Amino acid sequence: MSSTLNIRRAISSAVSSGYDAVIAPLAIGARSDSDSFDAGAELLREARERGVAAHLSVTVNMAASADELPASRDHVIYQHPEWLMVPRQIATEMLKIDSRSPAYLGRIARWTRANVDRVAGLYVSPLDPAATQYLVNAVVTAVGRYAADGVFLDAVEFPGEDFDYSRHAMDLFRTRMRSTMSSAERVRLDEIEAIDPFAYSEEFPDEWRRFRESALTDLLERVRSGLTAKSPTISIAAGARADADVSLREHFQAWRAWLDRGIVDRVGHHSRSTGAVLLSADGVFASVSDAPSGVQAAGIGGPR
Repeated sequence: MSSTLNIRRAISSAVSSGYDAVIAPLAIGARSDSDSFDAGAELLREARERGVAAHLSVTVNMAASADELPASRDHVIYQHPEWLMVPRQIATEMLKIDSRSPAYLGRIARWTRANVDRVAGLYVSPLDPAATQYLVNAVVTAVGRYAADGVFLDAVEFPGEDFDYSRHAMDLFRTRMRSTMSSAERVRLDEIEAIDPFAYSEEFPDEWRRFRESALTDLLERVRSGLTAKSPTISIAAGARADADVSLREHFQAWRAWLDRGIVDRVGHHSRSTGAVLLSADGVFASVSDAPSGVQAAGIGGPR
């Protein structure tokens, strides 16, 4: 969305297709007060003139694309590389690299570029409370600049069930589990861990899954709390796979529970044929051809 003309064209296309809402991407921390063109503000103005709702899309856990790393050294991937998710495939190798070394970030970036068919970028893990607070603050601050009708929280997820096997994540899970274990159990795990640094995740697979799932849900709850504190009526949707079982099993997105508990108002997924975002309040998604009457959708600026 680089100009008013582009925004008008996109909104006109969405309206003519029968969609009742438009979504435009909003980059966390990317805008400064000196920017001459504010695409978010322009989208809101143009959408309201055409009588359609204007939602902003924010990627949450994905901090950088696989194609190009951010230039600013103040970016979170440079300031807190220990928060980045690590795939199990290179986890053993990563244990040998200091997380503060440029080699650490470089190795994750290279692996990500070589695996773009399954992961779109570098992800910040929600397992560290400080990382969660950073993500909450970043999203709330970015969206808080605008009086949007709604926000679409994209990439609130683990990119795969084989993430996050970083040293930092293992330490956090180890601490969590040891607080519930007997002395004898601790001694047993100490012996196993001396051989296998991933002993806790392998000895307690169900707890390891719940640890990641609950951390993601907690992140989303805190984002909602922060957003509604600023704008009580804002509509909040989260991007997820249409198949609830796949979302939960592979990405730790318990979106049926999110809907039931009112953490989000809708869940949405991207239509591969149109690029639209189909949103549903009950987890039942209309087909693309039925989208205008059945769900809210967006034909512009989708984040994927």
